[in-house]
Amino acid sequence: MKPWTFRRFGIVKELARPDRLLLDFDFRRVPRLRSIWAVCRIVGLRPAWIRTDRTRHGWHAVIQLCAPLTNAEIVACQAIMGSDSRREALNLMRVIAIRQRDPGPAWRDRWNILFECKLT
Repeated sequence: MKPWTFRRFGIVKELARPDRLLLDFDFRRVPRLRSIWAVCRIVGLRPAWIRTDRTRHGWHAVIQLCAPLTNAEIVACQAIMGSDSRREALNLMRVIAIRQRDPGPAWRDRWNILFECKLT
């Protein structure tokens, strides 16, 4: 995917997809993959792969799933896997807004984003 900027916030690394979980961890240590695998096993998800990337303030984890999920299921999975709670609260707000008001196709793939770097 070619990097591009989203408004003036930063360079986008990952956009929302029904078969991907995008997690943001704001701590120095590498996220424990064992706990992520445990959650996947409990809820019946099969990851094809998991990638972790170091960020300025922590880590990102991208989980490629073998089957698609609804937007609300994605938010729930990201939250219980330990992704930043404020980020997931905002994602849930966007998912509800999309369902209630359908702001158009532009938001359907931008409600859940990981940035390569922030420009601010």
